[in-house]
Amino acid sequence: MPLLSVYNHLMQGLIMMRPNRFDTHKKSELQNVYRDIMRLTSEQPLYKVTFDESAQEYTLGIKNAALSLSSMVKELNTDDGTSVFKNQILVSDRPEDVDVSILEGSSLPDEDLPLSVEVSSLSSPQENHGNFVPANESALVSGQYNFTIGIEENLYSFQFNVSNGSTNLELQKKLADFINKTSIGLRTRIVQEPETGESRLDLIAITAGSSDGISSFRPADVRFPEDASHGIITHFGLDQIAEAPVNTRFSINGSPKEVRGRSYLYNNALTLSIKNTTKSAVTIGKVTNQEPIAEKVQAFIDKYNSIFDFVQTKQPDNHRAKKLLYELGTTVRRFSPELEPCGISVSKDGKLSINEKKMYTAAANGSLEHLFSDSSKFAETLTKKLSDIALNPMEYLNKTVVTYPNITAKKTLNPYVSSIYCGLLYNNYC
Repeated sequence: MPLLSVYNHLMQGLIMMRPNRFDTHKKSELQNVYRDIMRLTSEQPLYKVTFDESAQEYTLGIKNAALSLSSMVKELNTDDGTSVFKNQILVSDRPEDVDVSILEGSSLPDEDLPLSVEVSSLSSPQENHGNFVPANESALVSGQYNFTIGIEENLYSFQFNVSNGSTNLELQKKLADFINKTSIGLRTRIVQEPETGESRLDLIAITAGSSDGISSFRPADVRFPEDASHGIITHFGLDQIAEAPVNTRFSINGSPKEVRGRSYLYNNALTLSIKNTTKSAVTIGKVTNQEPIAEKVQAFIDKYNSIFDFVQTKQPDNHRAKKLLYELGTTVRRFSPELEPCGISVSKDGKLSINEKKMYTAAANGSLEHLFSDSSKFAETLTKKLSDIALNPMEYLNKTVVTYPNITAKKTLNPYVSSIYCGLLYNNYC
């Protein structure tokens, strides 16, 4: 069978890998790997091995898994600014009072943070409560009534016809429906008192607050029939302000602010959503984004555990494979005192499990970042062990030793057998 066909047949049993930025690329790094392979070659005994398809898939599989897990550790301790531990988000310490969201594509300089927000009042709309009048009586003379409603800078004029014999409640309902249909920024409400037989019509602004701090709408009579003593606005008391409009008043770092609604765009970068008045300041600042950290750590644990599953599936009766799992589990178990506070537990069989609550706490206080940092003995020791596995996966395959190397003689380097005895010189494929 042609060599290419053999290679492609073998690849069908393996998971595709793609090169990543943590693979060895520098000349100095490649030289170090080469020297390690040569050292291992000189120290390895000569042995015989049944290198069938299952054995090939197993050795290449544990090599790939070790390389992949090693890349994950390096990704977690990178210090080039792309570290997941450097990913920060803007949060409020009391989002139930003042929440914050940053505009897409915007950023806020660190020197502008943190923000201290205090809220003294929340915006509310103007409400005009009408007069209670006998619901079933007819008090307005028939004819055409003209009135206006001023809203901000706009003045709207209306004509309203009153038919002979129309009751107050009928006119209130008709007028409420008439105003609602105009869509000028008002809504209506009819309040009835069954005990007294009276009813009233209320006008309520849809938009809270006001631009002048006094009123947001102003109803007024303009003209009414000559035999009528007053207009329809006066008759129903629609010009009586029961609740004046209130703007949202707050301060940011001691600087007073006022807006009509309950949101405020700060520095063209972030939006404050104001929900409640406050008795003490709400602090808005940057914190480490815990979600991507949790995802990366979970992926690391899943990859680590997958090595155990892979070995136990491919080589269940291989005592050298059990040696691999023992060494890997022992390497990690040594650091249980450092892992436990980060929410990572080591089981008896060497696998890892995670406590999400403790992990999020560790992500927030920096313990997880330290666990995978360059100064961490855990990261250093695990990376070294994974490197050993990747360089010499044949160590964990059953074989028959023929001769041991003569350690007293001068070392003989034989680079041409390294693909068989240590490393397999195999990394990624497309």
